Amino acid sequence: MTTVLLVDDDAALTHVIAEALQLQLAERQLQVHAVPGWEGALRVAEEVGTIDVLVVDYHLGPHTGIELFRDLSARFPAMRPLLYTGKATASVEAEARASGIPVLWKPQRLEALTRAVRSLIDGVS
Repeated sequence: MTTVLLVDDDAALTHVIAEALQLQLAERQLQVHAVPGWEGALRVAEEVGTIDVLVVDYHLGPHTGIELFRDLSARFPAMRPLLYTGKATASVEAEARASGIPVLWKPQRLEALTRAVRSLIDGVS
């Protein structure tokens, strides 16, 4: 089973994306944890044994998705990230890429997001 942590400050969007990923990637046997922020992500990280894929927005209140990736990657070094954001700038994209995080800009069709997550699951980034 592949564990995906989906973190965005928009709780409704997070749950829609989580459902879409589970439906479109059903053959991958995903366990998707959809949380609306930093604290929820840390709570899930404490509860699960591993996080294989992190899909995260940039803006998470006083923190960023890049900071969350750095924090969680210390505990889950094999975790593969994707920054999925619509509020970033060129400098944010550069920071993400320097941290080894691919970026997918919102809005995207769910098909594009699903393809990106499938690639991360397959270990191709």
